[in-house]
Amino acid sequence: NIAYSSLRFSSELFSSAPNRIFRIRGKLIKIPHNATVDYSNGRLTYSGTFNGSFKTDKEWTSDPAWVLYDLLTDSVSGCSIPESDLDPFTFFGVSKYCNELVDDGNNGREPRFSINTNIQSRRDAMAVVKDICSVMRATPFYEEGVIKIAQDAPQDITNPSQVTFNYVFSNANVVNGDFLYSGSSAKTRFNVINVSYLDLETQEIDYVTVKDSDAQSKFGTQTKNINTFGITSRGQAARVGKWFLTTQQTQTETVAFQTNIAAGSIIRIGDIIGISDRVKSATRRGGLVKTASVSQVTLDDTTQTNLPTIGDSPSISCMLSDGTVETKTISSYSSGNKVNVSSNFSSSPVENSPYILESGSLSVQSFRVLNIKENPDKTFSIVAVIHNAGKYQAVEDGQALPQKNISLITSILPSPDVIDASSGAKAIEEKIILNNNRPVPKLFI
Repeated sequence: NIAYSSLRFSSELFSSAPNRIFRIRGKLIKIPHNATVDYSNGRLTYSGTFNGSFKTDKEWTSDPAWVLYDLLTDSVSGCSIPESDLDPFTFFGVSKYCNELVDDGNNGREPRFSINTNIQSRRDAMAVVKDICSVMRATPFYEEGVIKIAQDAPQDITNPSQVTFNYVFSNANVVNGDFLYSGSSAKTRFNVINVSYLDLETQEIDYVTVKDSDAQSKFGTQTKNINTFGITSRGQAARVGKWFLTTQQTQTETVAFQTNIAAGSIIRIGDIIGISDRVKSATRRGGLVKTASVSQVTLDDTTQTNLPTIGDSPSISCMLSDGTVETKTISSYSSGNKVNVSSNFSSSPVENSPYILESGSLSVQSFRVLNIKENPDKTFSIVAVIHNAGKYQAVEDGQALPQKNISLITSILPSPDVIDASSGAKAIEEKIILNNNRPVPKLFI
């Protein structure tokens, strides 16, 4: 299953073997049973429902998801991992997003992610896996006895800006009620991105540059060079630069917290979670469900909870028995702590499970899960990064990033007036005092 060529040259015309250049389609690999190759660009199109099986005959494709699948399973040039140890359905979900046609930046259309590369030497397997994953913004991970991949992509590729929470958190279902946030300084973020790619016409490495002119003018030029793997399209390289630039602007904050086994055993890498932090939002908009039916939810503590007014388009998100989160519009309140929804839940929300409240004027924050770790005490440590679903359309269509209010603290209060005492004493006074027999200036208020 290895292609080779054989050429004969005249020694009268060539003193040594001349350099040869071949244009090849690449390795034939397995593709899903319901896939068809578009040989004009190597992408796959699908019809019907994927059942986990593959075509008998292998075909050529530039789809990075199935190229990775082939690398992991191939016993000759790959990792020789049994197919039973891989989850083909996660690869299929990633593949569908890779093969959508997008603007190529030159009045044409091309697949969102394509890979064209020639691996000529033996390399560390994990390094190659990560390189291929970088082409499609994916992360490999091991779960439930199989290898899966998660992708930085919209939850619904037909409606990229829509957000559906996979789980919800508030101070009530995290250890000690603590969320630990960290962020990056705007001054250290890159605003000029140089992205490399292989130009197929010249057969040389070329570069495309993406800039954030506003950030340049404010903070000076901060340059980042990105060496891509397997990219031969200038348009795809430009999207890599835009994605990196937009990600820096939107994913400026990470959160770390610990939670119980009920949440930790359900959360997956790449999941979108909603966080209602009463410290950050300056109000309590989340807690635990006391009792519930399909049409009514009884909240745990309405004396401390800020119930949004009906005129502010309120909604409630609750966990159902199948582990999913469902969001419903609130129609009314009764008996103080009972929330009535406008349409029934698919099933009754689980008692003692978390809920969060949102309204038109106050939203919860969305985060994408980056890491999950089980602790010896049966708690789980979660690390997630802030998520803005609008970044995908911002990268590909240039749409403005949507903004939402996450806190009641929306205005900057004026500084307090400095008023001297009626006795003539100054409100703020500097004095020299002795500290270890050394004079030290001190401010007294």
